[in-house]
Amino acid sequence: MQSFSNISSFTASNLSAAQQSSQTQGSKQSSATSTYANVAYKVLTEQFDKLNITTSTLVETKVAEIPNEIKIQKELQNLADLGDALGQYLLGRSYETESGFRPYWPKSLDLYLKAANQEYAPAQYRLAIGYMDGNFDFRGDEEEALKWMKKAAINGYVEAQRYLGNIYHNAGYRDDKYYQEAVKWFKMAAEQGSAEDQFYLAFCYEHGRGVQKDSKAALELFLKAANGGHKSAQNWVALLLKDLVYDHEKNIFAMCGKLTKEELQKLAEKGFVQAQYLLGKSYESMRLVHLKPVELTAEQKDIYVPDWPKSVDWYLKAANQGYVPAQYKLALGYSEGYFEDKRDYAKALVWFTKPTKSCEKI
Repeated sequence: MQSFSNISSFTASNLSAAQQSSQTQGSKQSSATSTYANVAYKVLTEQFDKLNITTSTLVETKVAEIPNEIKIQKELQNLADLGDALGQYLLGRSYETESGFRPYWPKSLDLYLKAANQEYAPAQYRLAIGYMDGNFDFRGDEEEALKWMKKAAINGYVEAQRYLGNIYHNAGYRDDKYYQEAVKWFKMAAEQGSAEDQFYLAFCYEHGRGVQKDSKAALELFLKAANGGHKSAQNWVALLLKDLVYDHEKNIFAMCGKLTKEELQKLAEKGFVQAQYLLGKSYESMRLVHLKPVELTAEQKDIYVPDWPKSVDWYLKAANQGYVPAQYKLALGYSEGYFEDKRDYAKALVWFTKPTKSCEKI
């Protein structure tokens, strides 16, 4: 059988600490104020999902083989009996099986209701899913599911906010008011740092669904989602930036609603590696450099003469975040002697070999 060694060290006091931490947040499920309590909560919930803790596991296995399982089960039961919402929720999860075996749903429902009525958002979300999927009866109850889903979303549960956002977005083709409702929930989740919801919200801004079309706002959200590891957002950003060409004479980037250099710099200052790289590239213009500086007007110097110090500064910011195109530009610049009065092959070699040691961000 599967081992519970990863969670056996968490005692009832640890679980209680996690619950107390969640209660201090005004019934909202967000980052625990106690790091240890947050770790306890995270590990336990993940292990319930991965190892499928159920009552049947405890009954069908010899007691001598599962001391840790019994210990955890008893601790959770003790917490639940004391009215502890976290204990009730986790014990409710233990009665769920991967196949949705029905004999355990009544106990699960009872425990979820007890925790949910204490405004514990994860339990409210599980209730909503249970009613939506028909786990608690054979018919399902969409009205009850929506009631609990909204409660969980209002209490800050990201998965519930995303669920509602998708429901209303899918209904948006019938009436724009549903798109507006979708934007509201996506925005709540995005503001909590959810890369997936930042991507959905960016999509709404890009296509004007539920909000006024705003390509610049969409780009910033796509960048946030991409830097948060969202693969679809990374692909989207790669497509957006592929054809983003800087027009030095007009001082604009010819995409995304004519993004100016100042607007791109704001994105760069927020830490977006793609913006830092593009800004470095914008200072690297090689047009008319064959003219001597004395032959250029002040305006031409500002437009056409490379500003290598600024270029290398922005390349370094992006390169130090592991952005491979910026690392390559630094390597090339040092090897060609663009950044200094002479070629620096040692520095060039450092940056030429960096990409092999880092993970490229798109």
